[in-house]
Amino acid sequence: MVTRRFLVLFAVAAVALAACSGSAAETAAETAATDAEGSSTNAAAAGGLTLGDFFPSYLRSEDPEAAEAESYWRNLAAEEQIRDCMAAQGFEYIPYVRTSETLGYRPTDLTHEEFVRRYGYGTFTFFREEMAAVLTYDPGPPEDPNYAIRRALDEEERAEYERALWGESPDLSEDMIDEEIRRVLDNFEYTGCEPTVKFEVWGTTEFGDDLQDLRERVEADRRMVDARAEWAACMADRGYGFATMDEIHEYLNIRAEEVFTNATMAMDDTLPEITEEERQALIAEMEQQTDVSVIIDTVYDEAELQALMDEEVAIAVAEMECSRPVDATYDEVFAEYEAEFVAANLDRLDPYRIER
Repeated sequence: MVTRRFLVLFAVAAVALAACSGSAAETAAETAATDAEGSSTNAAAAGGLTLGDFFPSYLRSEDPEAAEAESYWRNLAAEEQIRDCMAAQGFEYIPYVRTSETLGYRPTDLTHEEFVRRYGYGTFTFFREEMAAVLTYDPGPPEDPNYAIRRALDEEERAEYERALWGESPDLSEDMIDEEIRRVLDNFEYTGCEPTVKFEVWGTTEFGDDLQDLRERVEADRRMVDARAEWAACMADRGYGFATMDEIHEYLNIRAEEVFTNATMAMDDTLPEITEEERQALIAEMEQQTDVSVIIDTVYDEAELQALMDEEVAIAVAEMECSRPVDATYDEVFAEYEAEFVAANLDRLDPYRIER
C-alpha cells in the first residue's frame, strides 16, 4: 500500500526535479545553440576549403604542377626553420630544396592512360633502361651545399653536426617484421632539427593519426565497400582474381622473383663445368659490362622477361579500367568526409594554411 509519507516525498521530489530540469534544459539549450553557432561559424569559415589548402600532398591530382609548387615552398619554409634551429646550436646550414628529377628514359609527354597502355605500372617494363642507367650512372658531386659543410668538419665535429641535424635514429634490426618496425617508429621520439621541423611544418605529428582515421572512415563507408567489391568482380571478369591493389603488386613481385631466380639457375646450368674461380671471374666481367644487351643475353631468358612485361601491362590496363567507377566513388565520399573534417578542425588546421 502506498503511504501518505511516500506521496508527500514524491510530490516534493517532483517539484524539485521540475525546477532543476528547467534550469538544466535552459543550460543545455544554450550550450547546444553555442555549439551549433560555433559549428556553423567553422563551416562558413571553411567554405570551399579542402585538405589541399593545408597539405600539398592532398591537392587534387588534376593539378600536379600546383602540388609540386606548393610542396617546394612548404619545403623551403621548413629548410629556413632548420637553418635557424642549427644556428641556435652553433652550426651553419644552408636552406636547400631538391627539385624533382625525371628519369630520362621515362616519357613525360604521355597522359596517364597512354602511359599505362604502353608501359603498365612502369615497374618491369623499364628493366632494360633501368639496368643501363645503373651501369652508366655517374652521380657527380652532391648538389646539396650542406654536404660540403659536413665534409669540411673533422670526424668528431661532423658527428655533433649530424646529431644536431638528424638526431638519434630508432633502434631497428634487419630481423624485425613490419609490425615490430611500425611499433618502434610509432613510439620513437624524434630529435634533431630536420625531423622535428618537418614533422611540424607538414603537420605529421599533429594530424597523422587524424588523417589516417579519416582515410579509414572513408574506406569503411558502405559506398566504398560496394565499389571495392565491384572492382574485384570487374577484375575477375577479366581473368584476374585480385581483391586489392596490394595483391596485384605482391603477384608481380613473385613473378619477377621467378624470372630472376630462373635466370640465376639457368646460368648455373649452362656453366656446370667451370671452376668457382672461373665463375667469380665471369661475374666480375659482367659487373664491368656496360652493354645491357650482353648482360640480358648472358643472364636472362629474353622470352620470359618479355612475358613478365606483357603481363604487367595487361594487368595494369585492366586495373585502370576497373578502377574508374571506384575512383569516382572515392572522390565523392572523400569530399564529404573531408569537408566535415576541415570544418571540425579549422582552428587546428589554420596554422598550416597555404597562402596563395
